[in-house]
This record gives sequence, C-alpha cells and structure tokens, in this order.
Amino acid sequence: MAVGLTMIERAQVRPKNREHVVIKNMFIFVITLITFFVAGYAIAFGGTTVGIVGAQSEWVGVFTPNGLYHERQFPFYFSTSLLVAILATGSMNERTRLKPLMGYVVLLQILIYPVILSWAWNIQEEGGFLRQLGFFDRGGAVVIFQTGSLAGVL
Repeated sequence: MAVGLTMIERAQVRPKNREHVVIKNMFIFVITLITFFVAGYAIAFGGTTVGIVGAQSEWVGVFTPNGLYHERQFPFYFSTSLLVAILATGSMNERTRLKPLMGYVVLLQILIYPVILSWAWNIQEEGGFLRQLGFFDRGGAVVIFQTGSLAGVL
C-alpha cells in the first residue's frame, strides 16, 4: 500500500519533484521503522495507566514479556503507522523541506499515533479509554485514516 500511495503522490506533483516524493517516502519508511520499533510500539501496547497511555518496563516495546505475540503483531502495526505517516506527509508535497518533514514524522511516530493507537486498540489489562467506552474500529477507518488526514491538516 505504501508503494501505491507513493505512485499516487508521484503522479500528483510536478515532474521536477517526482524524485523528491520517492526519496521522501523511503526516508519515511526507515524513520518509521526505527522510531516505532524503539518507542512507538511500547507506548501503544504497554500496560496503560488509567487507560490514557501505555508504557513498558523496557523501552524497546517489541521485546516485552507481557504474553502478547509481538513478533506477529509488530509488522501489522508498523504498516499502519507507515500509512499514517505517508498519508500525513502526502498533503505536504511541494510545500515543505525534507529535514523538518522528517522531524514531523518522528514526532508523529513517537507522540501522536501511538497514543491514539493505545486509546483504541490496546488489549493490555483494561485497554485504552476509548476501548473502555465501547469504541470499536476493526478496519482502521478512524485510527489509521482519520489520524493520518488530521495529522496532514495540522
């Protein structure tokens, strides 16, 4: 899906900026992989404190002894975080420089998306507060696409 979004973004920009879109999305892939692996996954799926945000006893969230199948879950949640980042930055094509954009992706992957992910999809103990209120978003329409589009607007 990331490749498809890259092709769509590439078709929507002027010919001189097409290489920039591809390079931008490759950087987003690498930065998202590193930041979501190190911090984002731990914040999203750690034991929650009053249902607000999760945290792990270890900083690297994939290697936690809490009984979840992290080696199976991480690739899926990484791909959703990659989609959020590509959707958010796709609205900024031809308008931003690469360094500030990558800083925004780091901020998005450490502070914004994992918190929303923890609210809606965390299955630890009592789960996030949206889950406790009965919120159910199995397909990701709110968690993925609205987060990505709202992050792009901001």
